[in-house]
Order: sequence, then C-alpha cells, then structure tokens
Amino acid sequence: MSIEFSERYSRHIQIIGVEGQKKLKNCKVLIVGVGGLGSIVSLHLASLGFGYITLVDFEKVEISNLNRQVLYTTNDIGKVKINVAVKRLRELNPEIHIDGVVEKVSEENVYNLVKGYDVVFDCLDNWKTRFLLNKACINRKIILIHGGVEGFYGQVLDVIPGKTPCLNCVFSSDRMVERRQIQVLAPTVFTVASIQVMECIKIITGISKPMLNKLIIVDLRDNKIYTIDVSRRKDCEVCSRI
Repeated sequence: MSIEFSERYSRHIQIIGVEGQKKLKNCKVLIVGVGGLGSIVSLHLASLGFGYITLVDFEKVEISNLNRQVLYTTNDIGKVKINVAVKRLRELNPEIHIDGVVEKVSEENVYNLVKGYDVVFDCLDNWKTRFLLNKACINRKIILIHGGVEGFYGQVLDVIPGKTPCLNCVFSSDRMVERRQIQVLAPTVFTVASIQVMECIKIITGISKPMLNKLIIVDLRDNKIYTIDVSRRKDCEVCSRI
C-alpha cells in the first residue's frame, strides 16, 4: 500500500481495514442525478476512495440549486452540472476514476447506462425516472440505493435484486404522484445522502449489517431516524420473477 494511499484514507482505514479500502477502490458506482443528493453522495464516495465513479445528469446549474447542491458555486450558474462536478471531484481525489455522462435517463438508454456497475445511486427527484432505474437494476442484477427528500423528511431503501423488495414493491408506480417542485432543506439532503453512502459502505465492505428489508425514514422536524419493515410483493411486476 502506497504512502499516498495510506495518508489519504488514514482517518477511516482503521475502521474498515485495508481489505475494506481495497473493496472500495475496486467498486464501480453510478450516481444518477447530481443535484442535492448526488452532490453529497459523490463527494463522500470520492473522498472515501471509491475507485470508479460515473455521474449522470443533463441539467445546468441554476441559482435555486445553490442552497443544497454543494458541488456548485455562483460562478457555475449556467454551466452543465456534469462538467463542473467531474472537475471538482477530480480535484478532490485525483487517485480515482471519475467520468460524467450528459444524458437524460430514458427507457431507451437506461439499460446501457447501468450496465457494468456494482452499485447505482438513485439521487433523482422524480418518480418516473426512479422506476425506470429500478427496473433496469433489477434486470441487470445491480444493487440500487434509493434516496428521496422533501422538506424535513427523507427516506433510504437498499434494493438488492432477489433478496430485498424493489422500489416498485414499496412505492407502487401507479400510486406515486409527481410534484412540480419539491421544497427541501439542505440538512435533510445532507443526512439522507450520508445514510445512502453508509449503506453502500456496509454492503461493499461488510463492516456492519445494512438495513435490508427496511425503509429508513429521516424526520428532522423531530430529529428522529427510524425504520419500517418492508417485504417483497409476490405480484410485483418488476422483481417477483428474480
């Protein structure tokens, strides 16, 4: 192990071990959506030494993003998010591979986008795209870590194909209603994104048990985090045959 490797990760490597750090280094991660959740998730993953990170987004930086999307500054307004994010993350950790894809997730490209990754992070803000991503990950047998936020509240769900309920089991696609604009506080975003990353660390390194078959609920109005037991639906059109 190189001196640079040791010093960069020295504050957490005694927790996860050298073998754990190697697992992070070999892990291939796709982050879909580089807004609030995606900003925090990507910063955590890069600083932790996840070896292969790809970002997917198609939007440009807007001034309303800056209250929570910490990858961007006022000088970045109008710039393509992916271009800014990739540059910042490479500056943070030049030892890892970071790529960006400027595309909107669709039925036509989602299966190709997720192909070859170990873990996909759902850092999106709309349910239609989330369900497309969920279906692709189930069919490709790729771990999906879902995060969602609104106001004081948020949720995290680990989706492991064939072992846990999928997003459609818990949030049936025919019941979810899109909202034109989601209101959210930055601390909610930071908390949910951090839980997403911690669940990924647990799954990849095995240092602790992830919250499988549980929906993690964040309630920052009352400063509470609790879980709800969830289970696979036998009639789920997405994952029941896996």
